[in-house]
Formats: sequence, C-alpha cells, structure tokens
Amino acid sequence: MYGLPREVINWLDSLDLAYSVRNPKRDLSNGFVCAEILCRYYPKEMSIYSYDNGLKVEKKTDNWEQIAKFLKKKDFTLKKEEFEPIIYYAEGGAEKFLRRLYEFLTKRKYPEKFKKFDSIPVPHYAQPTASLLTKNTELVRIIDNKEKASRTVFQLMRHGEEKKQQLKDMGIEKYMEEKKNQDVNSSTNRQTQSH
Repeated sequence: MYGLPREVINWLDSLDLAYSVRNPKRDLSNGFVCAEILCRYYPKEMSIYSYDNGLKVEKKTDNWEQIAKFLKKKDFTLKKEEFEPIIYYAEGGAEKFLRRLYEFLTKRKYPEKFKKFDSIPVPHYAQPTASLLTKNTELVRIIDNKEKASRTVFQLMRHGEEKKQQLKDMGIEKYMEEKKNQDVNSSTNRQTQSH
C-alpha cells in the first residue's frame, strides 16, 4: 500500500469501502473514496450519491469542494491549497490529508512508519534525476510559461547543488579533482617528451 502504516491500512480495510485504497496518491485524487470514508462515519449527514467517481478535473474539484464544505461543519478545515495537490497527484499531498483525516475520525495519533529505515540512504540509482524533476506534477500544472520556466530552472539548480553536496560528502569531488590533475600532468609530460 505504498508506505501506509499497517494500522491505517487496517482502518481503511475495516471501513469496507467499495474501492480499496492501494495507492493513496491515485485513489484519493477524485475525492470519491474520501467521501465514502466520511459516509461511513456520518451516514445520516452525507450521501455518496452526491459525488462523482470521474477523473475530470472539474468533477474532482467539485467533489473536494463538497467535502471541504462538509468537514467545515465538523470543525475540520480543508483549504483549497490542501486538496489541490491531491487532485493533481502531488507527492505527499494525499498522505498528508489521510494523516489528518485518520487522526480526526479515529481520535488516535497517526502511527509513524518505517522508523528503523530512516537512516538508510537512498542508493544512487534510485534517486530522482534532473529529467524526472522537470516532469513534476507541480511544475506541469503551472499555466504561465514564464513561471513554469523559472521554477524549472530553480528545481534544476537545486538538484545540481544537492548532487554536488552528495559527491562532496562521499569524497568523490576530491578524487575527481586529483584524477583531472593527473590527466593534465600526464598529458603535459607526453607533450614535453615528444618535443
């Protein structure tokens, strides 16, 4: 279930939803599953038939606006800035909301996941590339080309700085500098020997 804590998975399974939540980023995007969860807790106040299980942005937005309006009555504030990342599949948006919803509905603290694996570094081959960062859903949905270009450049610059820092931390930068100096020296020696 894409990194959800076992306790949250059990909670979702216990609700006997029509659509199971296997990938929160995808499954919560249109708001239908969230509406179904709320219908389980407030069956007399909410009807699932008011929500559309479609994938069009207009339908998703309408669903989330209805959910926000309902949750406001229950003293749970859900702003547009909070549900928009869920609609557009932004990384972490759905899980952040699910965390808040879980704590609100169950009155329990959201369980921490994978504590023992936090200190293990991500292998080099599994880290995001510059190309992947430019295809980020947050960047893709920006309409203004100038804004999109400036954010893309910022992302790429930040990515470059992070990569340099990683290399520096690993000591590779110093090794590459020494290797470059050796290559220059050997090239110079060859040139002097040939003359």
